[in-house]
Amino acid sequence: IAALNISSFSIDVLDEIKFFLEKQTDETLPSFISRFFQSLLILERWIWQLFSQESHQWINESGYQQLFYSLASFNKKLIFNYDNVDIDAKASLLFSLTIDQINNIFQKIERSADDDNLFISLISLWFDNHSYFLFDNPEYILPIINHIGQYIIDKYVMSKEYKLYLIQLRQSHLSQSVFTSKLLFYIKTCSFYFYSYLFSRVNNFPESVDKMMHYLYESYLEIIHIHSHSVESWSKELLGCIIQLMGLVHGYCWYDREKKVQMKILFPTDKIICDYVKDVMHIMSHKPFYKQTKPNRSNDETILMESIFAFLFMLIQAYDINRLFRVNTTMRDTVVLVVEATVNDKIAICGYSILGEILTDDQFKELKVVGLQTLSKNDSIQESTAHLNKMNLLIEMCDEYPIVYDIIWAFSFNQDIQEQLRSNLSFISKLTQLSKECDNEQMSKMIHGILWNLETNHENRPTSKIKDEKKFDIMISYSHKEKDLCKQIDEELSKAGYRIWIDFDQMHGNVMDAMAQEIIHIHSHSVESWSKELLSCITQLMSLVHGSCWCDREKKVQMKILFPTGKIICDYIKDLMRIMSHKPFYKQTKPNRSNDETILMQSIFAFLFMAVQTYDINWLFRSNTTMRDIVVSVVEATLNDKVALGGYGILGEILTDDEFKDLKIADNMSRFFFNMLEDAWNQPTKKYKHLPITSLLRGLQTLSKNDSIQQSTAHLNKMNLLIEMCDEYPIVYDIIWTLSFNQDIQQQLRYNLSFISKLTQLSKECDNEQICKMIYGILWNLEINHENRQTSKIKNEKRFDIMISYSHKEKVLCKQIYEELIKSGYRVWIDFDQMHGNMMDTMAQAIEQSHIIIICMSEHYRKSNYCRAEAHYAFQQQRKIVPLILQKQYKPDGWLSFLIGHLLYVDFNQYEFSQAMKMLFKELKVEDICETNAVPIRPKADAAVRFPTLSVSSPKRSASPTFPQNILQWTQKQVQDWLLEHNLVQMSRLLMNHDGRSLIYLSQYMKNCQPQQILNSLQQDSLRRINESISLIELSYFHSLIDQQKSSTKKKKPQH
Repeated sequence: IAALNISSFSIDVLDEIKFFLEKQTDETLPSFISRFFQSLLILERWIWQLFSQESHQWINESGYQQLFYSLASFNKKLIFNYDNVDIDAKASLLFSLTIDQINNIFQKIERSADDDNLFISLISLWFDNHSYFLFDNPEYILPIINHIGQYIIDKYVMSKEYKLYLIQLRQSHLSQSVFTSKLLFYIKTCSFYFYSYLFSRVNNFPESVDKMMHYLYESYLEIIHIHSHSVESWSKELLGCIIQLMGLVHGYCWYDREKKVQMKILFPTDKIICDYVKDVMHIMSHKPFYKQTKPNRSNDETILMESIFAFLFMLIQAYDINRLFRVNTTMRDTVVLVVEATVNDKIAICGYSILGEILTDDQFKELKVVGLQTLSKNDSIQESTAHLNKMNLLIEMCDEYPIVYDIIWAFSFNQDIQEQLRSNLSFISKLTQLSKECDNEQMSKMIHGILWNLETNHENRPTSKIKDEKKFDIMISYSHKEKDLCKQIDEELSKAGYRIWIDFDQMHGNVMDAMAQEIIHIHSHSVESWSKELLSCITQLMSLVHGSCWCDREKKVQMKILFPTGKIICDYIKDLMRIMSHKPFYKQTKPNRSNDETILMQSIFAFLFMAVQTYDINWLFRSNTTMRDIVVSVVEATLNDKVALGGYGILGEILTDDEFKDLKIADNMSRFFFNMLEDAWNQPTKKYKHLPITSLLRGLQTLSKNDSIQQSTAHLNKMNLLIEMCDEYPIVYDIIWTLSFNQDIQQQLRYNLSFISKLTQLSKECDNEQICKMIYGILWNLEINHENRQTSKIKNEKRFDIMISYSHKEKVLCKQIYEELIKSGYRVWIDFDQMHGNMMDTMAQAIEQSHIIIICMSEHYRKSNYCRAEAHYAFQQQRKIVPLILQKQYKPDGWLSFLIGHLLYVDFNQYEFSQAMKMLFKELKVEDICETNAVPIRPKADAAVRFPTLSVSSPKRSASPTFPQNILQWTQKQVQDWLLEHNLVQMSRLLMNHDGRSLIYLSQYMKNCQPQQILNSLQQDSLRRINESISLIELSYFHSLIDQQKSSTKKKKPQH
């Protein structure tokens, strides 16, 4: 190895190294690595150095070529040695290169004019080994891995060359000359790296691959269809390409298996999916393929069969295609043949799982074949498992692998297995205890199911009264896969007069006790008379229903089923509030979930917090102060941190800033959160008691939107704690961005120079778009990246008449407004049409280039950091602001109320859309006239939309003859007359008893002091003197008119 660094060494050295590498077996490899690790590391680095050099004179020398092939084979053997070689040692050897070296290699590939360049073939072997390693070790991430992966995705997989090579492969008869080194690099090597790399980034997809399936699927389906009928004549190269293409497509669908967006793109119709399954079965049935599978993914045949079987299993779970296998026994028999022949466990597991899905019980018995979760649904498997007497093994595993509870539940329908489980008294005791304490709703459902089957929680149910009182004629029991058809059946039966119980209409959820309990609505009116048993039943029922919604909180499918209309959810919340307000319940909550009252209150509060985040129902709490006061009462009385956390989260969503001030709870809330956060942060588990730190941060993220919480946080001086946490928990960047709208917190952040330096650096280097957006937002608020913006030229060049500032939650209505404005000839900037993206500079440029800013007000707008920054900058740039209300029953509060002051607004919920648009056009025309003639127009307060009744005309430029030319000489009465003549009504009340000299002093303060300082002072004076928020529009007009008056005085000053 040492000789490699000598400029002239004998080819014999390469032969010797080659000899040692080829001599290693799976048994000798670990000790060889251990003894010669440093030497091997030097060798690997030397190879990468050769690859990255400009000159490739060595490439045609057989000694070098043979060494490269031997080392590639050695590395592959190293990857698949699972037992005795440390993963870090593998990674050190495989990824022993620099980013500069890999960039040089990529440039050589791109510059190569020879499509059959041997260099490309050799380097492909190294990338293939990387892919093997990444697929088996997805958790292993290094900067060099990310760099290579992102480069391959952006420059190769998403390139036009890749598409052209795909088109070439769509030919039915392919000559061997098609398979050039470059084609194989793009289609085989890059596809392999693509899905292996994505497997390690399953929760953080690069944005560039979002649309990949759109341009890939047609070529892919045609390639598979054409070549599936000539599988016997496939060359090794075609096999390699199809394997990796299949891996890429199947892998991408697997990553997206929850939403199934990619599956729907790939298979828009049932016919296409059935045709594809038949094509794949043609390939799978080729005996040389499945006979050559190995225990690990070390050859193409194994990768092919693993990919096909995993994808087929996913397909039959996602689509109703069991019939395809049941009517075609050849397809079924092919699966059985492969499963019986393979030595690969993954293929066998998927194969058995497929059989578990597609075979009937009778077919199982006929085939005598023995994924356990899927198989456990079959009676034959249950019976054979009972004979094996292996339930104790499953019981041992269930704590570590919760899926085992579901398997036991499925098995527990078998009578013999029921007896085996009942005889295990410790397991029954454990289940009974878990049914009361478990806070994982999915697991709780399984445990209740097992207990139900074992008749330990319903055999003695007092059901006689319920049986005597039949509220329903029919109950429909169904699987949610058939929901649409069942809903039609339900509607027809209801039309015919039957009283129907079905879970999407009455009591959503596959909950065991839901079948025998009354609806919560009925019992919420008699909560004082609940028995202990009824309380327990409703508590668990509620926990299961709420839990199913919580598990599905991202998609909200269950919430939509449970609450198909706004009225239903409002009625349900009122029912919950009645239950929650019962003093004996919330007074008996305990620090842990050790009694029914605590479980009940935890469930209600967690659900209400989720509901107020999901639906626009803040108005329900704001219009009913009793409901709000109930939440406050419970939070103040409870000893349970989860209840308090949920309660504070709810208050953070529903309270206005004024209500926060009135209730005087902001300080308590801030201390509560930061005490728990600090404690959790200092724990190794990153939990406060049983509360994970992520839950606390989500709660703080909600609360931090309120100005009162921001101010109380500033007083606590806890920003350094948040700064410590932001690297580990990126959500903290969003919390800091929100808090940074507060002036005191801005100062605290500015004093932390290391944090500012870090943010500045991250803003240049961060490749996570979401985090980057937050960092730019913080820097913007601290005036670090925009205080010296060159805006003069931009300001003079107004490219847009209007900019629409809105929250994406109101996108649909904003798009309608935008389209109407465009039809009327306005030049409109809106981010989904002009410059989509939430970057601060883009926002600033849009505002600077627009005359009027339409602010689309809603609760989401007020809580959006980006919208707040946008609105503030519009005001700072003295743009004319036209506010709209887009949310039902919304009233602006907090910073938004302060910013719009007494501006008139159009309420798009109070009026029909066409009428509201007429009112908006009228207001825009008024703004146009004001822009042209500089006419101050006084808006009237306390109206949804009211327009001035004054006739608009251009006033004379000179001051009234009754006023002295010099403002210093104006009396108090003349000041009042001047203010009222210009419709500055609020200013006239605020400046009562002020003379001309006072106006000059006020004007000088406004000109020379910090704008925010002046605004804060005037706001305080206005609230104290006249009990109104200062109108920023009046203040702006006042400032402008004083300047005009002073200019006029100077012009008319007599010459001496």
